[in-house]
Amino acid sequence: MEIAPQAVPVTLATLRARLLERIRRRIQNGELTERGLARLCAISQPHMHHILKGARTLKVELADEMMRSLAIPLVDLLETTELPVAARRKPPQGQASTARVSPMRSRAEEAG
Repeated sequence: MEIAPQAVPVTLATLRARLLERIRRRIQNGELTERGLARLCAISQPHMHHILKGARTLKVELADEMMRSLAIPLVDLLETTELPVAARRKPPQGQASTARVSPMRSRAEEAG
């Protein structure tokens, strides 16, 4: 009998590193500048530089602001193997995913 390898849990540190790497790549590709990103996030360019170079730690609040400003959804920082099986399946062409349905819907709305 073959035992499946244990999945390594995704940590906040891993997600921070992936976010910073993605942003560094965008800066290297010329899609973005440190100064432009700093302005979007309402911090100084030197502070942004230190964060991107690893001299300062990326705080959760600033990571959230970077993701919001650059329209990077959290799910984009996950590997396919880290997603739940249901989330890996793409909805058929032209149909919305049921995973995005608001949990605040009433039972009447769900039934009808």
